[in-house]
Amino acid sequence: MSNTDVVRRKGPTAENAAAVRTAVERGPVTGDTVRNQIFAAPADDPRARRTADTASLLASLVGVLLLAWTHRGRSDLDLRVLEFLDDGVPGWIDGIATIVFILGAIYAFGLVIGIALFARDRWALVRDMLTGLLIAAAAIVGMSYLAGPEFPDLIPELMDGDGFPSYPVTRLTVTVAVVGVAGPFLSVPMRQIGRRLIVFMAFAALLLSYGTVSAVLGALLL
Repeated sequence: MSNTDVVRRKGPTAENAAAVRTAVERGPVTGDTVRNQIFAAPADDPRARRTADTASLLASLVGVLLLAWTHRGRSDLDLRVLEFLDDGVPGWIDGIATIVFILGAIYAFGLVIGIALFARDRWALVRDMLTGLLIAAAAIVGMSYLAGPEFPDLIPELMDGDGFPSYPVTRLTVTVAVVGVAGPFLSVPMRQIGRRLIVFMAFAALLLSYGTVSAVLGALLL
């Protein structure tokens, strides 16, 4: 029984007539309607690469290399921020920051797994996200050696907090890669969730001393 049939049985009042028009305009609730709450366009929507994308990629690459050089030189800003946040953050803020840092990674991997399992017509997007993950992993290893040389901090919660953080922040880089690839194909609310999580993760990495200012900015650019 459709929404229109239910409304028509209530009688020909002005309110019912308006409800009928609204129900007709909205149409039936289908799987496509539900999927549109997550995705911004149909799966067969053509993809296009713009010149601005290439320019943005080159600018990001230059920025990542400059930040790697800054990190390697142990810049005064990086050292001052690490020293300031080392003992100056209350324990409850550390707890919240840790939850946020973990939640961001869960969102990124959940996005890949969820689209792979429940959006069977989005295999091209899943492929692109996995490719982005591989490229990000290679970039993390290469940049950490160039700016360190330190092995990437894969699980900073279990690492020795007395050492200098690796470049870039590994988990933040991975999250940025996944959300960045999927973002153009997601609905506005889903994109906003991803962007806000990335911003919160960046601040959390600084508060927890999981990364220097250079390492956090490098992760955002990658």
